[in-house]
Formats: sequence, C-alpha cells, structure tokens
Amino acid sequence: MSASFGPNGGFLLARSAEKITLHQIIKVMKPGEDKMAKAFMCEVCRHRDGKLLLHFMMRLRDDFLNYLKSVTLEDLIIHPVK
Repeated sequence: MSASFGPNGGFLLARSAEKITLHQIIKVMKPGEDKMAKAFMCEVCRHRDGKLLLHFMMRLRDDFLNYLKSVTLEDLIIHPVK
C-alpha cells in the first residue's frame, strides 16, 4: 500500500480488493492486538471458572478470526454495510 497526503490524498493498494481480507487489514492497523489478547486470556485463567470461560472465549475468537479471513475488500464494495 502506498499513501499520498493532502486534499487529494488517499491510499493505493498493492493487491486487488478480492485478495485483501479484513484480517490482513486489522493485522496491519493493530499489530500488537495478539499480545494484548493473550495477556487478557492468561488473566481470565486465574479466576475460579476461568478455564471454562477461556474455552468459550477462544472458540469465539477463532470463529471471528475465520470470519475476518473470509471477508475481502471486494465483498465490502459489492455488499456495503448499511
């Protein structure tokens, strides 16, 4: 991706919209999120019912990551959120 600044600025993508997923965009925008999530999950495990809660949280996280990996920029262009 390249960026230009100013009134007519914007971004130019290095790949086509159908090859860029939401997951890839989030990884670029928030590279430290994985570390924060792991620290949070470790903290959850310290509580009495933490392991059960952690099991559900990890499954939800995995489902959400798979969803983000399945949605492309082209999907958002064709079916914009209203």
